Amino acid sequence: MLGDIITNLICEDEDEYHDFKEEWYVQNKKDEMIKDIFSFVNTAHHHDCYLIMGVKNDRDHTIVGIENDKNRYNTQKLTDYLGHLPIANHETPVVRVESLPIEQHTIDVIIIKDFNQVPVYLTKQYRPKKCTNIIQPGQIFCRLNDTNTAINQTAKDYQVGKLWKKRFRLDLPPKEQYKYKLSDITNWEYSEDGEKRFLYEFDPDYCIYLVDDIDKDSRHKIQSYSLSQNRARVNWETLNLMYKDRLIKSFTVVYLDQYRFLTVYPQESCLESSYTSMLVYRFILADSIDFYVEKFLLNQKNVFSPSPDSFQKDKLLESIVVFKDIEQKNIIDKELKKDISVIRKEVKPKSSQLNSIQKKVKLEFKYEDEVSINEITAACQEFNLGVYINDSKFPR
Repeated sequence: MLGDIITNLICEDEDEYHDFKEEWYVQNKKDEMIKDIFSFVNTAHHHDCYLIMGVKNDRDHTIVGIENDKNRYNTQKLTDYLGHLPIANHETPVVRVESLPIEQHTIDVIIIKDFNQVPVYLTKQYRPKKCTNIIQPGQIFCRLNDTNTAINQTAKDYQVGKLWKKRFRLDLPPKEQYKYKLSDITNWEYSEDGEKRFLYEFDPDYCIYLVDDIDKDSRHKIQSYSLSQNRARVNWETLNLMYKDRLIKSFTVVYLDQYRFLTVYPQESCLESSYTSMLVYRFILADSIDFYVEKFLLNQKNVFSPSPDSFQKDKLLESIVVFKDIEQKNIIDKELKKDISVIRKEVKPKSSQLNSIQKKVKLEFKYEDEVSINEITAACQEFNLGVYINDSKFPR
């Protein structure tokens, strides 16, 4: 994938996302290396950038390679170098060095990962060994189109303003800003004065409301992920993310363990569906706003808001699978389906498990027909499959 990206970039002129270097930086040009990396870190966009070493910045973007370059850095060496710089707030940029074969040569690519903690700058004067230029404290390098801030200058005010907006996510639409604000858990105020809500103290335009779930009477009264809690009964509500009077997104949420805490109703995934067998599990994607809401609910610091203890949290996540993204989920699902017959046997509820859950259910429900044996069996199997995937060898 990286090879395809770089091949395409080599066909294009330099811009705010990539730059060509004929060779690696020699010792007396380390000041230029710092400037170039900081310039790509300090970009107002939200994308990775690339310093492509071993390619001339001529009309044809001639590939000369760096296979004989004695000044090459690998990821660890470059990260260590940046880590020893007097960077403000110790916010070291995230970089990675990858080597790629191309046209009978080897090129190196410094991947500068998208970074939100901008602007990045030094807090002390710094002159790399054998370099003539001194990088000043507070000096900010930026990238504008195909040009970096000069080594003896600092970025213009309007460029720096864009970086501060990026840092505080003010350049993003409300839905994306919610991810940032939800991570700022301690600055939300919970109240039940007439209505249940979380109010973001630094910007009251962001408010989360808990309202009745209109479908609650038709929903199941137990869930697979509630079986491991002290109480198996669940209660349903709707959580609305609001910006001013605009609904950003609505979630179905579940009260667990006698209203002690809330969790987002996780998505369902089906590994097998037939007349005789149904294999499903519950999951959540770590790159989704759902996951940000989940972390927000599970890590509440306000003593008045519903919040789980460590035991309840661990038990909840025991059977809910957290994937990095949908691509990772699809890869793991494909691998799981190869062993579907083995999995079917492994996750089939044992009689001891069913008996235990039945006893728990009887203590909580007045009428036996409120939760059927089929519901209990399905919930147990769903629970077992989630635990099986979480315990599997697949990296997540």
